[in-house]
Amino acid sequence: MSKKESIDEFCFKELGSLQEKILFHLAENPDKNAQEIQKDIDYPSSQYGNVNTTVKGLEKLGYIKSKGGKSKKNLEIKLYSCTENGVFYALAKNPKANIKSIITTYENEYPVFVPFLELYSVMGKERIAKFFENSLDLALIANKEGYDKAISSLLIKVLNEVRDLDKKTRKKFAKKTMKLFPKTHQMMIEWKKTLNYVLEE
Repeated sequence: MSKKESIDEFCFKELGSLQEKILFHLAENPDKNAQEIQKDIDYPSSQYGNVNTTVKGLEKLGYIKSKGGKSKKNLEIKLYSCTENGVFYALAKNPKANIKSIITTYENEYPVFVPFLELYSVMGKERIAKFFENSLDLALIANKEGYDKAISSLLIKVLNEVRDLDKKTRKKFAKKTMKLFPKTHQMMIEWKKTLNYVLEE
Protein backbone atom coordinates (compact mmCIF):
# COMPACT_ATOMS: atom_id res chain seq x y z
CA MET A 1 0.00 0.00 0.00
CA SER A 2 1.40 3.36 -0.98
CA LYS A 3 2.34 5.79 1.80
CA LYS A 4 0.55 8.47 -0.23
CA GLU A 5 -2.68 6.52 -0.27
CA SER A 6 -5.56 8.90 0.36
CA ILE A 7 -8.85 8.44 2.20
CA ASP A 8 -10.75 7.71 -1.01
CA GLU A 9 -8.35 4.85 -1.88
CA PHE A 10 -8.18 3.37 1.60
CA CYS A 11 -10.17 0.39 2.86
CA PHE A 12 -10.83 0.93 6.57
CA LYS A 13 -10.39 -2.16 8.73
CA GLU A 14 -11.85 -2.61 12.20
CA LEU A 15 -9.11 -2.65 14.82
CA GLY A 16 -8.68 -4.61 18.03
CA SER A 17 -8.69 -3.01 21.48
CA LEU A 18 -4.90 -2.63 21.81
CA GLN A 19 -4.62 -1.37 18.23
CA GLU A 20 -7.26 1.28 18.92
CA LYS A 21 -5.70 2.25 22.24
CA ILE A 22 -2.36 2.90 20.54
CA LEU A 23 -3.90 4.69 17.56
CA PHE A 24 -6.11 6.90 19.72
CA HIS A 25 -3.09 7.83 21.83
CA LEU A 26 -0.97 8.75 18.81
CA ALA A 27 -3.81 10.83 17.38
CA GLU A 28 -3.40 13.22 20.31
CA ASN A 29 0.28 12.53 21.08
CA PRO A 30 2.33 12.09 17.89
CA ASP A 31 6.04 11.40 17.50
CA LYS A 32 6.32 8.70 20.16
CA ASN A 33 8.57 5.66 20.08
CA ALA A 34 7.23 2.21 20.95
CA GLN A 35 8.58 2.29 24.50
CA GLU A 36 6.99 5.67 25.18
CA ILE A 37 3.70 4.38 23.81
CA GLN A 38 3.89 1.33 26.08
CA LYS A 39 4.40 3.55 29.14
CA ASP A 40 1.84 6.17 28.12
CA ILE A 41 -0.98 3.63 27.72
CA ASP A 42 -0.05 2.00 31.05
CA TYR A 43 0.99 -1.33 29.59
CA PRO A 44 3.46 -3.29 31.80
CA SER A 45 7.06 -3.40 30.60
CA SER A 46 6.76 -7.18 30.30
CA GLN A 47 4.22 -6.55 27.50
CA TYR A 48 6.49 -4.24 25.51
CA GLY A 49 6.97 -6.89 22.81
CA ASN A 50 3.22 -7.09 22.28
CA VAL A 51 2.96 -3.30 22.03
CA ASN A 52 5.88 -3.12 19.60
CA THR A 53 4.36 -5.83 17.39
CA THR A 54 1.00 -4.03 17.42
CA VAL A 55 2.64 -0.73 16.48
CA LYS A 56 4.38 -2.37 13.52
CA GLY A 57 1.08 -3.94 12.48
CA LEU A 58 -0.68 -0.57 12.53
CA GLU A 59 2.05 0.86 10.33
CA LYS A 60 1.65 -2.01 7.89
CA LEU A 61 -2.12 -1.43 7.78
CA GLY A 62 -1.55 2.25 6.96
CA TYR A 63 -2.96 3.78 10.15
CA ILE A 64 0.35 5.08 11.47
CA LYS A 65 3.73 5.99 9.99
CA SER A 66 7.25 6.29 11.32
CA LYS A 67 10.24 8.56 10.96
CA GLY A 68 13.78 8.40 12.27
CA GLY A 69 14.71 9.97 15.56
CA LYS A 70 17.25 9.89 18.38
CA SER A 71 16.81 8.58 21.90
CA LYS A 72 18.15 10.37 25.00
CA LYS A 73 21.15 8.07 24.69
CA ASN A 74 21.60 9.21 21.07
CA LEU A 75 20.48 5.86 19.65
CA GLU A 76 18.53 5.54 16.40
CA ILE A 77 14.82 5.04 17.08
CA LYS A 78 11.51 5.17 15.24
CA LEU A 79 8.97 7.85 16.11
CA TYR A 80 5.35 7.08 15.28
CA SER A 81 2.41 9.31 14.41
CA CYS A 82 -0.91 8.89 12.60
CA THR A 83 -1.40 8.87 8.87
CA GLU A 84 -4.30 10.84 7.41
CA ASN A 85 -6.40 7.68 7.57
CA GLY A 86 -5.33 7.02 11.14
CA VAL A 87 -6.47 10.48 12.19
CA PHE A 88 -9.77 9.94 10.42
CA TYR A 89 -10.30 6.58 12.13
CA ALA A 90 -9.50 8.05 15.54
CA LEU A 91 -11.95 10.92 15.02
CA ALA A 92 -14.65 8.51 13.92
CA LYS A 93 -14.18 5.69 16.40
CA ASN A 94 -12.94 7.20 19.67
CA PRO A 95 -15.92 8.42 21.72
CA LYS A 96 -13.55 10.20 24.12
CA ALA A 97 -11.49 11.92 21.42
CA ASN A 98 -10.42 15.51 21.97
CA ILE A 99 -11.50 16.42 18.45
CA LYS A 100 -10.24 19.99 18.45
CA SER A 101 -6.84 18.91 19.79
CA ILE A 102 -6.45 16.14 17.19
CA ILE A 103 -7.35 18.38 14.25
CA THR A 104 -5.06 21.15 15.51
CA THR A 105 -2.20 18.68 15.96
CA TYR A 106 -2.39 17.44 12.38
CA GLU A 107 -3.81 20.43 10.47
CA ASN A 108 -0.47 21.47 8.95
CA GLU A 109 0.39 17.96 7.84
CA TYR A 110 -3.06 17.05 6.53
CA PRO A 111 -4.84 20.13 5.09
CA VAL A 112 -7.97 18.05 4.45
CA PHE A 113 -8.81 18.48 8.15
CA VAL A 114 -8.40 22.29 8.24
CA PRO A 115 -12.06 23.05 7.34
CA PHE A 116 -13.18 20.87 10.24
CA LEU A 117 -11.69 23.31 12.73
CA GLU A 118 -14.04 25.99 11.45
CA LEU A 119 -16.84 23.44 11.29
CA TYR A 120 -16.14 22.63 14.94
CA SER A 121 -16.74 26.26 15.89
CA VAL A 122 -19.98 26.29 13.89
CA MET A 123 -21.36 22.91 15.00
CA GLY A 124 -20.10 22.64 18.55
CA LYS A 125 -18.53 19.61 20.26
CA GLU A 126 -21.54 17.27 20.29
CA ARG A 127 -22.55 17.75 16.64
CA ILE A 128 -19.03 17.52 15.27
CA ALA A 129 -18.58 14.30 17.28
CA LYS A 130 -21.76 12.94 15.70
CA PHE A 131 -20.45 13.99 12.29
CA PHE A 132 -17.29 11.95 12.70
CA GLU A 133 -19.11 9.05 14.37
CA ASN A 134 -21.06 8.49 11.15
CA SER A 135 -18.22 9.40 8.85
CA LEU A 136 -16.72 5.97 8.17
CA ASP A 137 -19.68 5.58 5.81
CA LEU A 138 -17.77 8.15 3.79
CA ALA A 139 -15.07 5.59 3.00
CA LEU A 140 -17.53 3.30 1.22
CA ILE A 141 -18.84 6.13 -0.97
CA ALA A 142 -15.37 7.58 -1.52
CA ASN A 143 -13.99 4.26 -2.73
CA LYS A 144 -16.58 4.23 -5.53
CA GLU A 145 -17.33 7.88 -6.31
CA GLY A 146 -14.56 10.03 -4.84
CA TYR A 147 -13.98 12.01 -1.67
CA ASP A 148 -15.87 15.18 -2.67
CA LYS A 149 -19.04 13.23 -3.42
CA ALA A 150 -18.74 11.37 -0.14
CA ILE A 151 -18.36 14.64 1.77
CA SER A 152 -21.50 16.04 0.13
CA SER A 153 -23.45 12.95 1.18
CA LEU A 154 -22.18 13.26 4.72
CA LEU A 155 -22.94 16.98 4.92
CA ILE A 156 -26.55 16.28 4.03
CA LYS A 157 -26.72 14.05 7.12
CA VAL A 158 -25.15 16.77 9.22
CA LEU A 159 -27.58 19.41 7.97
CA ASN A 160 -30.46 17.08 8.83
CA GLU A 161 -29.16 16.86 12.39
CA VAL A 162 -29.46 20.61 12.96
CA ARG A 163 -33.15 20.78 12.08
CA ASP A 164 -33.92 21.47 15.74
CA LEU A 165 -32.23 24.88 15.48
CA ASP A 166 -34.22 28.01 14.59
CA LYS A 167 -34.49 28.91 10.91
CA LYS A 168 -32.06 31.83 11.04
CA THR A 169 -29.37 29.73 12.76
CA ARG A 170 -29.93 26.79 10.38
CA LYS A 171 -29.50 29.09 7.38
CA LYS A 172 -26.33 30.61 8.80
CA PHE A 173 -25.00 27.14 9.59
CA ALA A 174 -25.73 25.83 6.08
CA LYS A 175 -24.03 28.81 4.40
CA LYS A 176 -21.00 28.52 6.63
CA THR A 177 -20.71 24.79 6.06
CA MET A 178 -20.94 25.06 2.29
CA LYS A 179 -18.33 27.82 2.30
CA LEU A 180 -15.91 25.47 4.02
CA PHE A 181 -16.26 22.90 1.25
CA PRO A 182 -16.38 24.89 -2.04
CA LYS A 183 -16.07 21.85 -4.31
CA THR A 184 -18.92 20.14 -2.52
CA HIS A 185 -20.98 23.32 -2.65
CA GLN A 186 -20.56 23.55 -6.43
CA MET A 187 -21.38 19.87 -6.81
CA MET A 188 -24.64 20.32 -4.90
CA ILE A 189 -25.55 23.36 -7.05
CA GLU A 190 -25.05 21.28 -10.19
CA TRP A 191 -27.06 18.45 -8.65
CA LYS A 192 -29.94 20.85 -7.91
CA LYS A 193 -29.88 22.23 -11.48
CA THR A 194 -30.03 18.72 -12.88
CA LEU A 195 -32.88 17.74 -10.56
CA ASN A 196 -34.88 20.86 -11.48
CA TYR A 197 -34.33 20.10 -15.18
CA VAL A 198 -35.56 16.52 -14.72
CA LEU A 199 -38.63 17.62 -12.78
CA GLU A 200 -39.54 20.20 -15.43
CA GLU A 201 -39.53 17.61 -18.23
